[in-house]
Amino acid sequence: MIVTIIFISILLFIAGLFNGRMDYIKLHQLDYESWKHKWEWIVNGIGEERQPYQKQWYYFGMFKPAYKEMFPYSSTILVFLTDEWHLKKWLMFLCIELAIIVPLIYAYSLPWWFIPIGVIASKTFRGLGFTLIYDKKA
Repeated sequence: MIVTIIFISILLFIAGLFNGRMDYIKLHQLDYESWKHKWEWIVNGIGEERQPYQKQWYYFGMFKPAYKEMFPYSSTILVFLTDEWHLKKWLMFLCIELAIIVPLIYAYSLPWWFIPIGVIASKTFRGLGFTLIYDKKA
């Protein structure tokens, strides 16, 4: 039991470190340049602008990004690969998810490969909740 408590405490502490880095990045506006990796940009004589959205097969008509993505899913499930802030957010939630899933897997003597299934499921449910609010049309 003490090992489980220590494991959970360490993961939550690490999640806090990632969250602190996220706030540091926002406070000092360190994500401005890296944010450009999410979309494809057009450089013209006046400046830069994002390219308009072009329909992509990999969204199966269920999602329409605001602009043309830099690479497939760069504005959705792979956004954590676009900049440090999103990577730290993804890692923060991974720590929290592991702090929940690993003790459950251990407590119910489930095979280790349930861990990635649990992580994917929890990221999916959290993502659906996020999308309901974030994409809500005002």
